[in-house]
Amino acid sequence: MTKSPFDGKIKSKELGGLFMRIFYPTKMEPHGPSLWYLHLFGGIRRSIPSYAQGFGGLSFSHSSTAKSRGLLRRRIKERLRECAFFTVIGLALAGAVREAKAQENLKYEITKIVIPDPNANFSGATHINDYGEVVGFYGKKELWRKAFLYKNEIIKDLGKSTLYYDFKTTPIINDLGDVVVNKEASGYGRSSIYSLGKTTDINFWSRGINNKGEVVGFFYLYSGGQTIELIHSYEGTMYNSINDYTQIVGSWSGITGAHHAVILENRVDWTILSPDRFGEALDINNNGKTVGYFYFYGFPTPFACLWEKDLQNKWLVRQLDTVKSTAWAINDNGQVVGCSNIAPLNDLLPENADATLYQDGKKINLNDFLPESSEFERLICALDINNKGQIVGYGEGRNEPGSQYAFVMTPIPQPSADLYEDGIVDFKDLAEFASQWLESNQR
Repeated sequence: MTKSPFDGKIKSKELGGLFMRIFYPTKMEPHGPSLWYLHLFGGIRRSIPSYAQGFGGLSFSHSSTAKSRGLLRRRIKERLRECAFFTVIGLALAGAVREAKAQENLKYEITKIVIPDPNANFSGATHINDYGEVVGFYGKKELWRKAFLYKNEIIKDLGKSTLYYDFKTTPIINDLGDVVVNKEASGYGRSSIYSLGKTTDINFWSRGINNKGEVVGFFYLYSGGQTIELIHSYEGTMYNSINDYTQIVGSWSGITGAHHAVILENRVDWTILSPDRFGEALDINNNGKTVGYFYFYGFPTPFACLWEKDLQNKWLVRQLDTVKSTAWAINDNGQVVGCSNIAPLNDLLPENADATLYQDGKKINLNDFLPESSEFERLICALDINNKGQIVGYGEGRNEPGSQYAFVMTPIPQPSADLYEDGIVDFKDLAEFASQWLESNQR
């Protein structure tokens, strides 16, 4: 029986060299092209006659005739060209299949945050940091409301929290564990920052905090222990989010009263993101990508959208949905969450909608991940997503029409493209894929 050149396991490091030499054939080994092509499969530790037999049953020694050596060289080159072509095609197809399967196999563990207060009949999770610490609210509708911190499956009561404008307002949390809770709604409000066991009061309603402990709300910035009034104050300005580079986004209405999404950079560079339409910017990630919603004059239907700069440094808007929707948060990986199919028309945080994930140009209804045994009838709105892909929001309890409960969705790890297991996805993983493919096809 003829021995195959693929007998045994081809090491990925050797195969990595194989691909580099296939794609860059000018780097020839000093002992000639014939031996160089032979060494590609398996390295120089294997015997040359074994490879020669695998390529058409030919063999040679150093005393072989030039004719035999030339024929062998041609056959090896032909076989290698075929191998390179079909490997590239196969890898492209494998990549497409892997992406489709990753989407198909996307799974979540969905946890209902149980509030240990029998008098509370509604709750919602507003923010989650990269350590899985969740903040939110609970209470009795129209009567009272408190903030909570959910950490290591334990609920901590953060005291009274007032509601202004929408559920997303408070509380908020950063990766340092600093929590901000809005306490009063009169005037420009008052907030409390809980950090390292200390409480600091600031005299405005807070809506965003970054990992430097800077807080924004209304037209104020709290930074370094000082409250700073930002430009375009008293003009219907509401700043909603701040990233670690102190880029601040929100809305501005000016004298017309119609909201426009805006961004403030370096505390002085102020830009309307979409001058031709109305809307609001609700979150910004550390790559400067901003999400929120827009609508057109005379047609007050909100559409979830994303703003980002093009190569000419101009802001472009990309519509994420085709029905009434709002994008509430974006992580540094570009994953966006919000709510879609909103009813009634202008309710940004509705009682009837679908919690939604937007990623890779696709819209994903998070209700598709609810198991039959779930405690939720449906997930209404997703309010935040961290850089690990964990999502928080609120949904309706099963067999409890009109109820509202906080949830956390945690991705269940799926097989990685990091086949070489070195922490990154690169050419070595392509080589490892080819190695496994060759090995499996020789069994």
